[in-house]
Amino acid sequence: MEDDGYQFERTFGWLLHDTQRLIRRNWERGLKTTGIGISEPQARVLAFLYRQEGGLTQTQLALELGMEKAPLGRLLDRMEEGALVERRSDPADRRARMVFITDLGMAHLPVMKETTRVVFSRAFAGVPEAKVDVLLDVLEAMRANLSALEAEPAPAPPSRATPEPRLTAADPQKKSTEPRQA
Repeated sequence: MEDDGYQFERTFGWLLHDTQRLIRRNWERGLKTTGIGISEPQARVLAFLYRQEGGLTQTQLALELGMEKAPLGRLLDRMEEGALVERRSDPADRRARMVFITDLGMAHLPVMKETTRVVFSRAFAGVPEAKVDVLLDVLEAMRANLSALEAEPAPAPPSRATPEPRLTAADPQKKSTEPRQA
């Protein structure tokens, strides 16, 4: 394969994904050293529920966390057994269940916040505060743009343009008469 100079590792998407992977790995490692006995996915659930005063349905929580409902349900089962969350019937829809953080879940938040502070202070070591502020501004703008995009109807798929016929190897100037393959 010919090298066209394209560097995946220098693209925004690649760097964002790889940085997020490293943040999560270091955060989980930091959580393990605290001895509070919660996993990174459990900590994400607690952090998200903390920001939601009235609780969320399991469906809403799955959507916000980017998880499928079945794995989230199993995770919530374990968390409920550990008294970190509780599930109650939704007063507006008895078929739905609302998820709430418990007092024990709340008690883990200071340790989680400190772990987060340590990970990010190491991640941003040597980066001037002004650059961190610019990065945060850019990410907030991107989040707003992408959130607005989600509210729009999905675009129609692009039309499939008919490809140009291939040139034969014998005569690069002469168009091939071979039938095109779809």
